[in-house]
Amino acid sequence: MMLMEREQSLRIYYSHPKWMYNTKEEEDALKVIGRFFSGDVEILNPRDYDEDPDFAEIKRRGGLTICFKLIDQTDCVVFQRFKLTEQLRNFILDYLEAADEYGDYRSHLKQDLIGVPEDLERLVTEKDSVVTPGVAKEVNYALKVKKKVYELKETTLQPQGEDIRSDFEGPRDPLYRTLGRMIRAWRDNRPSLLYPYFWWLTYN
Repeated sequence: MMLMEREQSLRIYYSHPKWMYNTKEEEDALKVIGRFFSGDVEILNPRDYDEDPDFAEIKRRGGLTICFKLIDQTDCVVFQRFKLTEQLRNFILDYLEAADEYGDYRSHLKQDLIGVPEDLERLVTEKDSVVTPGVAKEVNYALKVKKKVYELKETTLQPQGEDIRSDFEGPRDPLYRTLGRMIRAWRDNRPSLLYPYFWWLTYN
Protein backbone atom coordinates (compact mmCIF):
# COMPACT_ATOMS: atom_id res chain seq x y z
CA MET A 1 0.00 0.00 0.00
CA MET A 2 1.31 3.41 -0.94
CA LEU A 3 1.58 5.86 1.95
CA MET A 4 0.93 9.56 1.50
CA GLU A 5 4.04 11.65 2.11
CA ARG A 6 3.47 14.56 4.46
CA GLU A 7 5.99 16.79 6.21
CA GLN A 8 3.60 18.56 8.56
CA SER A 9 1.18 17.24 11.12
CA LEU A 10 -2.03 16.12 9.44
CA ARG A 11 -5.39 16.50 11.15
CA ILE A 12 -8.02 14.03 10.01
CA TYR A 13 -11.72 13.89 10.86
CA TYR A 14 -12.94 10.30 10.95
CA SER A 15 -16.62 10.23 9.97
CA HIS A 16 -18.36 6.94 10.74
CA PRO A 17 -21.71 5.67 12.06
CA LYS A 18 -22.39 5.66 15.78
CA TRP A 19 -23.13 1.96 15.38
CA MET A 20 -19.36 1.49 15.01
CA TYR A 21 -18.35 3.37 18.16
CA ASN A 22 -16.23 1.32 20.57
CA THR A 23 -16.06 -1.71 18.28
CA LYS A 24 -13.21 -3.70 16.78
CA GLU A 25 -14.25 -2.35 13.37
CA GLU A 26 -13.60 1.17 14.60
CA GLU A 27 -10.27 0.16 16.11
CA ASP A 28 -9.19 -1.50 12.86
CA ALA A 29 -10.26 1.53 10.84
CA LEU A 30 -8.14 3.87 12.95
CA LYS A 31 -5.14 1.64 12.29
CA VAL A 32 -5.76 1.73 8.55
CA ILE A 33 -5.96 5.53 8.60
CA GLY A 34 -2.75 5.76 10.63
CA ARG A 35 -0.90 3.49 8.21
CA PHE A 36 -2.18 5.26 5.12
CA PHE A 37 -0.86 8.68 6.08
CA SER A 38 2.83 9.02 6.89
CA GLY A 39 4.31 11.46 9.38
CA ASP A 40 2.62 13.06 12.36
CA VAL A 41 -1.11 12.31 12.23
CA GLU A 42 -3.90 13.48 14.55
CA ILE A 43 -7.25 11.78 14.13
CA LEU A 44 -10.34 13.59 15.40
CA ASN A 45 -12.80 10.89 16.33
CA PRO A 46 -16.34 12.21 17.02
CA ARG A 47 -16.83 9.27 19.38
CA ASP A 48 -14.32 10.85 21.78
CA TYR A 49 -16.24 14.13 21.73
CA ASP A 50 -19.64 12.47 22.17
CA GLU A 51 -18.42 11.16 25.51
CA ASP A 52 -18.13 14.77 26.74
CA PRO A 53 -21.48 15.87 28.27
CA ASP A 54 -21.06 19.48 27.11
CA PHE A 55 -20.36 18.41 23.53
CA ALA A 56 -23.30 16.01 23.57
CA GLU A 57 -25.62 18.77 24.79
CA ILE A 58 -24.44 21.23 22.13
CA LYS A 59 -24.91 18.55 19.48
CA ARG A 60 -28.38 17.77 20.80
CA ARG A 61 -29.38 21.42 20.52
CA GLY A 62 -27.51 22.37 17.36
CA GLY A 63 -27.27 19.15 15.40
CA LEU A 64 -24.14 18.54 13.37
CA THR A 65 -23.07 22.19 13.35
CA ILE A 66 -20.49 21.46 16.03
CA CYS A 67 -19.14 18.55 13.98
CA PHE A 68 -18.83 20.85 10.99
CA LYS A 69 -16.72 23.18 13.13
CA LEU A 70 -14.41 20.25 13.90
CA ILE A 71 -14.15 19.49 10.20
CA ASP A 72 -13.18 23.12 9.60
CA GLN A 73 -10.13 22.54 11.81
CA THR A 74 -8.90 19.50 9.90
CA ASP A 75 -7.01 18.92 6.67
CA CYS A 76 -9.20 16.13 5.37
CA VAL A 77 -12.06 13.77 6.15
CA VAL A 78 -12.06 9.98 6.05
CA PHE A 79 -15.49 8.40 6.06
CA GLN A 80 -16.78 4.86 6.35
CA ARG A 81 -19.99 3.11 5.45
CA PHE A 82 -21.58 0.64 7.85
CA LYS A 83 -21.02 -2.90 6.62
CA LEU A 84 -23.96 -5.29 6.76
CA THR A 85 -22.17 -8.50 7.62
CA GLU A 86 -23.60 -11.88 6.71
CA GLN A 87 -24.14 -12.65 10.40
CA LEU A 88 -26.10 -9.45 11.00
CA ARG A 89 -28.07 -9.90 7.79
CA ASN A 90 -29.05 -13.44 8.76
CA PHE A 91 -30.05 -12.30 12.25
CA ILE A 92 -32.40 -9.68 10.78
CA LEU A 93 -33.84 -11.96 8.11
CA ASP A 94 -34.52 -14.70 10.68
CA TYR A 95 -36.33 -12.15 12.82
CA LEU A 96 -38.43 -10.98 9.89
CA GLU A 97 -39.33 -14.54 8.93
CA ALA A 98 -40.39 -15.39 12.49
CA ALA A 99 -42.36 -12.16 12.75
CA ASP A 100 -44.36 -13.01 9.64
CA GLU A 101 -44.90 -16.62 10.67
CA TYR A 102 -45.85 -16.25 14.32
CA GLY A 103 -46.79 -12.65 14.95
CA ASP A 104 -49.82 -10.51 14.28
CA TYR A 105 -47.71 -7.35 14.58
CA ARG A 106 -49.03 -5.84 11.34
CA SER A 107 -52.44 -5.21 12.88
CA HIS A 108 -50.77 -3.12 15.60
CA LEU A 109 -48.51 -0.96 13.44
CA LYS A 110 -49.30 2.67 12.84
CA GLN A 111 -50.51 3.18 9.28
CA ASP A 112 -47.55 5.31 8.23
CA LEU A 113 -45.08 2.72 9.61
CA ILE A 114 -46.60 -0.44 8.19
CA GLY A 115 -44.03 -0.61 5.40
CA VAL A 116 -40.95 -0.49 7.64
CA PRO A 117 -40.48 -4.29 7.89
CA GLU A 118 -40.53 -4.63 4.09
CA ASP A 119 -38.14 -1.70 3.74
CA LEU A 120 -35.80 -3.35 6.23
CA GLU A 121 -35.86 -6.65 4.35
CA ARG A 122 -35.18 -4.90 1.07
CA LEU A 123 -32.32 -2.94 2.60
CA VAL A 124 -30.45 -5.93 4.03
CA THR A 125 -30.96 -8.11 0.96
CA GLU A 126 -30.00 -5.51 -1.63
CA LYS A 127 -27.10 -3.75 0.08
CA ASP A 128 -23.74 -4.80 1.51
CA SER A 129 -23.28 -1.51 3.36
CA VAL A 130 -25.21 1.65 4.18
CA VAL A 131 -24.51 5.36 4.54
CA THR A 132 -26.00 6.87 7.69
CA PRO A 133 -27.51 10.39 7.76
CA GLY A 134 -24.76 11.98 9.85
CA VAL A 135 -21.95 10.58 7.72
CA ALA A 136 -23.59 11.82 4.52
CA LYS A 137 -23.99 15.33 5.94
CA GLU A 138 -20.40 15.46 7.21
CA VAL A 139 -18.94 14.25 3.91
CA ASN A 140 -21.03 16.63 1.83
CA TYR A 141 -20.12 19.54 4.11
CA ALA A 142 -16.42 18.70 3.83
CA LEU A 143 -16.65 18.66 0.03
CA LYS A 144 -18.54 21.95 0.07
CA VAL A 145 -15.75 23.68 2.00
CA LYS A 146 -13.11 22.12 -0.28
CA LYS A 147 -11.64 19.59 2.14
CA LYS A 148 -10.07 16.44 0.78
CA VAL A 149 -12.29 13.44 1.41
CA TYR A 150 -11.40 9.75 1.37
CA GLU A 151 -13.54 6.66 1.76
CA LEU A 152 -12.15 3.85 3.87
CA LYS A 153 -12.60 0.57 2.01
CA GLU A 154 -11.26 -2.60 3.56
CA THR A 155 -7.56 -1.82 4.13
CA THR A 156 -7.08 1.33 2.08
CA LEU A 157 -8.51 4.78 1.38
CA GLN A 158 -9.96 5.99 -1.90
CA PRO A 159 -10.46 9.66 -2.88
CA GLN A 160 -14.09 10.81 -2.87
CA GLY A 161 -14.97 13.85 -4.94
CA GLU A 162 -18.76 13.72 -5.15
CA ASP A 163 -21.57 14.14 -2.66
CA ILE A 164 -22.93 10.95 -1.13
CA ARG A 165 -26.50 10.13 -0.27
CA SER A 166 -27.76 8.60 2.96
CA ASP A 167 -29.73 5.37 2.80
CA PHE A 168 -32.15 6.92 5.30
CA GLU A 169 -34.27 10.05 5.34
CA GLY A 170 -32.71 11.28 8.56
CA PRO A 171 -31.95 10.38 12.19
CA ARG A 172 -35.69 10.14 12.95
CA ASP A 173 -36.37 7.84 10.01
CA PRO A 174 -38.13 4.78 11.52
CA LEU A 175 -36.12 2.50 9.21
CA TYR A 176 -32.87 3.99 10.52
CA ARG A 177 -33.98 3.62 14.13
CA THR A 178 -35.22 0.08 13.52
CA LEU A 179 -31.92 -1.02 12.00
CA GLY A 180 -30.09 0.59 14.91
CA ARG A 181 -32.21 -1.37 17.39
CA MET A 182 -31.51 -4.59 15.46
CA ILE A 183 -27.78 -3.92 15.55
CA ARG A 184 -27.79 -3.29 19.31
CA ALA A 185 -29.77 -6.45 20.04
CA TRP A 186 -27.46 -8.51 17.82
CA ARG A 187 -24.23 -7.05 19.23
CA ASP A 188 -25.32 -7.33 22.85
CA ASN A 189 -26.81 -10.79 22.30
CA ARG A 190 -30.11 -9.51 23.67
CA PRO A 191 -32.80 -10.54 21.17
CA SER A 192 -35.42 -10.02 23.89
CA LEU A 193 -35.12 -6.27 23.16
CA LEU A 194 -36.95 -6.95 19.89
CA TYR A 195 -40.04 -8.68 21.30
CA PRO A 196 -42.98 -8.39 20.90
CA TYR A 197 -42.32 -8.06 17.18
CA PHE A 198 -41.71 -4.44 16.13
CA TRP A 199 -43.20 -3.13 19.37
CA TRP A 200 -41.37 0.21 18.94
CA LEU A 201 -43.40 0.91 15.79
CA THR A 202 -46.75 0.56 17.56
CA TYR A 203 -46.55 3.68 19.72
CA ASN A 204 -48.85 6.62 18.93
